[in-house]
Amino acid sequence: MTSPLISTDELAALLGAEDLRVIDASWHLDGRDGRVNFEAARIPGAVFFDLEAASDHVSALPHMMPEPEAFAEYAGSLGVSEADDIVVYDTLGLVSAARIWWMFTVIGAARVRVLDGGLPKWIAEGHPVEGVI
Repeated sequence: MTSPLISTDELAALLGAEDLRVIDASWHLDGRDGRVNFEAARIPGAVFFDLEAASDHVSALPHMMPEPEAFAEYAGSLGVSEADDIVVYDTLGLVSAARIWWMFTVIGAARVRVLDGGLPKWIAEGHPVEGVI
């Protein structure tokens, strides 16, 4: 089994690969908008994954897993498919990224990993970022 984690150095070496899809999955329990963090600083080429938009809106419970077809449609709108090499990160280092990792795993994505340490570690180690920082 492949590790569910990828190191910052491993991801840095993969940047620019044709099948690599980097996803910022930042979501905050206190209601802050993760997209604001994404606009400020992100890993080059990353797309923002909106957990609210990707969730099942029929359920009375928040952020439930949608039907596989609906999830695949949302991921596809971001340019991501289950065949891609997917790396998920967040601004806290693991919390929401792990949730999105699980969602992709449920739909059958074989190559999906969480960035160990998330964006904070990526930035602290001097790896490149896009945005307005």
